[in-house]
Amino acid sequence: MKVIELLYKVLAAKETSESVLLFKQPLNMYKITEKIKGYKYVLQIFLFVVITSMNGQEGNVLDNGAPLSLDPSIRYGRLGNGFTYYIKRVENGPEKINMRFYVKVGNNYQRDEELDYAHAIEHLAFKCAKDFPVNLLNDPGLLNSLGMGKSDLFAQTWNYSTWYRFDIPSNSENAFNTGLRWFTNITDLDLTEEAILKEKGPLLQEIVFRQGDNLQKFFAKTKLKSLLIPCSSDYSDFFKLNKEYTPETLIDFYKKWYQPDRMAIVLVGDIKNIDKIEKKIIDDFSSMNRVKTPNKWLACVQEYLTGEKHFVHMELDSIDRGGSKEVEFFLYHRKPEIIENLENEQKIKERLYWKLLYKLINHRLNELEKTYGNHFTSSFFPPGPYLPAMELRIRSNVNTIGKGLNKVLLTLRQLKKFGLEQNEWDEFRNNYILLMDNEETDRSAYWLERIQEHFVYGEALPGNNAIDLKKWLSKLSLKEFNAALGRLISDDPDDIGIVAPKGTRFTENQVRGWIQQAQSQSVAPFIRQEVPRELLSEDQKSTLKLRGYKDIGTASSGAKEIVLDNGMKVILDTLTNSKDRFYLHGFSPNGASCFPEKAYFSAINAPYIVQNSGAGSLNKFQINSYLKEHAKGLWIRPYINYNETGIKGNAAIDDLEMMLQLIYLYFVHPREDENAFMDWKIQEENRHLYPTYGIINQDFVVRIREFLKDRSKVPEGTRRLHGIRQSDMGAAYEIYRELHGDAEDFTFIVSGSFSVEEVLPLLQKYLGNLPVRSNSISDRTRFTKEVTLPASPLYKQFNPHTMGAGYKMKNIFYYRKYLSKVDKPMHWKELIDIEVLGYMLNSRILDLRFSVEAGLYDMTAFGTINKESSFYDIGILLNVIPSELEMLRKACQSLVKELRDKVVDREVFKDVMLNNVYPKYRINKQYHPARRVEKLYDHYRFNEKWASPIEIEEYVKLLTPEDIRTSARKYLKEDNLMEFTFEDENGNSRK
Repeated sequence: MKVIELLYKVLAAKETSESVLLFKQPLNMYKITEKIKGYKYVLQIFLFVVITSMNGQEGNVLDNGAPLSLDPSIRYGRLGNGFTYYIKRVENGPEKINMRFYVKVGNNYQRDEELDYAHAIEHLAFKCAKDFPVNLLNDPGLLNSLGMGKSDLFAQTWNYSTWYRFDIPSNSENAFNTGLRWFTNITDLDLTEEAILKEKGPLLQEIVFRQGDNLQKFFAKTKLKSLLIPCSSDYSDFFKLNKEYTPETLIDFYKKWYQPDRMAIVLVGDIKNIDKIEKKIIDDFSSMNRVKTPNKWLACVQEYLTGEKHFVHMELDSIDRGGSKEVEFFLYHRKPEIIENLENEQKIKERLYWKLLYKLINHRLNELEKTYGNHFTSSFFPPGPYLPAMELRIRSNVNTIGKGLNKVLLTLRQLKKFGLEQNEWDEFRNNYILLMDNEETDRSAYWLERIQEHFVYGEALPGNNAIDLKKWLSKLSLKEFNAALGRLISDDPDDIGIVAPKGTRFTENQVRGWIQQAQSQSVAPFIRQEVPRELLSEDQKSTLKLRGYKDIGTASSGAKEIVLDNGMKVILDTLTNSKDRFYLHGFSPNGASCFPEKAYFSAINAPYIVQNSGAGSLNKFQINSYLKEHAKGLWIRPYINYNETGIKGNAAIDDLEMMLQLIYLYFVHPREDENAFMDWKIQEENRHLYPTYGIINQDFVVRIREFLKDRSKVPEGTRRLHGIRQSDMGAAYEIYRELHGDAEDFTFIVSGSFSVEEVLPLLQKYLGNLPVRSNSISDRTRFTKEVTLPASPLYKQFNPHTMGAGYKMKNIFYYRKYLSKVDKPMHWKELIDIEVLGYMLNSRILDLRFSVEAGLYDMTAFGTINKESSFYDIGILLNVIPSELEMLRKACQSLVKELRDKVVDREVFKDVMLNNVYPKYRINKQYHPARRVEKLYDHYRFNEKWASPIEIEEYVKLLTPEDIRTSARKYLKEDNLMEFTFEDENGNSRK
């Protein structure tokens, strides 16, 4: 009765004021002109809120009735205080049981002054758990005793939730009880002022590390999104707020949101004793008092759906990364129906429609980019309960963004108007059903994702969900799907956001004018690009005769050695444990060093230029479409380094001939195309503008290599960007042809479970017909390939501006290296010793985050041998707050001295060996074809002595903590020490 009375009051409020309590803006913002439609929408939202708020009753009693449609194979419970649990048995699952602890609070729950609070609490959960005075991530003794490693613990903060991971061995009750104890501790953390203030540094460092030189753009985008979408966090004032927030306000945030009605524990795996586990959960979590909390997620999406439409333009200070002025458009089409009736099982089908659209639309957008000279990229994101809006992102040069926007919108209109043809629908639907088959509902990851959606957003999870969906999709007609396309696709955005270079302005009228223009244009049906029928024509293949070879015999590795009549050496390795794929590596000891210095970038970029252009009569797009249609994941990449030229690849066994045809074409018939060359330049500049790697870190590494005169690796980062401008198409192709012009220079390694008798004729046909040259190119090598190391110890400071980098650094990169010349001949045991020492050093470096008062987040250590330049390289890399540099230098010095002077703790040693070393050197890993190719390459390229997998595994198993000290004394000598820093010019980053 109270519900009816409340509904009457809501409708009355709507009648008199055109607004309701649940909304911050009137409903007529959505242009709802008919009153009855307004009532219907208010009623839907109202009922959703009522149903949501009624889930769970007062008092500490158990309510086993699932409030939403839920798979009966999941043991579900909701305690009287609101705490929820899910237990799902996955029979014959992995050895681990996945334990998760979810809290429905995330970044979008924060007020402006509470920026990063949810993330801070996620960090502090590892440090302020009452029963774990030693940080869980820094307690190898405890983890070892539970049969766990550091990778079994993790946490992550999202927009509307935070989750914690504690994955346990399936047969360990002790590990389960420990995980449960940590989860109960998270409900009542001991948040001290000292711990909170100390964690500010790592939080700041995490932002700096993750964004790198992209900080400015990251801040601009978060500010843009906060102005477009309510509750989104604006990080543009992060450094100030990080410095100023107080422990008291963070504790208040924690107490407000970390309440039992927002919490759930999830267990997924091969769980045998469900009743016992359920009882333990009930006993441990029933004592918490219930405190009702508002549904912030629903309030946020309501505010967005009922608010005014927005147009937001942000200007970004220009950063010189090749002179390209990039602009990004963000278009949002609101979809209020997304959050309606989430508990309805029919909603699952609608979600599947959106998943299909996600695949289909992005495929069509990707087709737009399959032309040379294309100056834009675009992507589509479907709506969801976290953001009920269809999103389009378009990125292009300021001069071509209008054309890019037009093409994207016409593509949407094309789909909306014409849909798919029957044959296209059949192919698309069948491919998606195959994806659903591969989703493997018997695996834990599937259930963890579904249960999270059920708990956080209230999405239905009925029994036989995957099976029923697949049946429904298999019967879905073309007419029904095309009708859904017309109903769901929108081409007139509600909200528009733009991030543009400083001084570039796009007005709302201008952008909406472009949109209206696209809407008024005529659109034609989609025409699929024709897929080539073959890489080599039958006439071309007929000219390739089987060439002879000489059988050298079986090598110590067990591989068969042959030499083809053209002088090429081929290693055939069949001692692998992969039945379906093979790996290949061909290499020559000649590289860019054979040519003048001014041609260096033309040389190292030549393979990328060629691959972007294509081979034979086919361009890059035609080759890719052919491989997508006919191959099973074939990958191939030619390369040129300073001292080496080669090609790497892997493919299904059945696709070996296809791989060899491509190798033949790339060696003999590289395709030349001026448009493709210019396109490559644009793509490389974009790769630098939107890197998938840390540019600052790469610039630092490049400067160190330049100082050492080490040319063994191709430079990335700013140096590579500037090298694009120095790359000449004519020089690149001339060098490429010379380096690939003599088969006698090359050794090819092929590893996989294939029949030598069947493979040999293919090698004779394709590799045997590669050309031979009379004069040797190796005679042109200009410099010795070994590096003469400078006198040490030394300390050297670099800054990014001397190499033309345009970014400003907030932090200092500190590299502590121990370098020494390799003993000749190099032995495989040395490599293992140095790798293990590096792993041990890395473990100790991670301890610095917990053992010293420093704001560390980005840190690593390693041990390796630079085989090309012949020196041992053991290093520590830290990304540090400037004021803490000297303190951390001393901490690293003490850490290294301790490794030299003392035997490492046996629990630490055990943790490193179990989680890093033993897995890498297990016999089954060594028999993988990728690993076999790598070992054979080292054997033939660097004359490394061959060792059997059994020898290697036995050597690793016999290593002791005392061996670590011996290695530290040999390689971590102060006489080998070289220290480097990378910071702004004149020490600006220290200020």
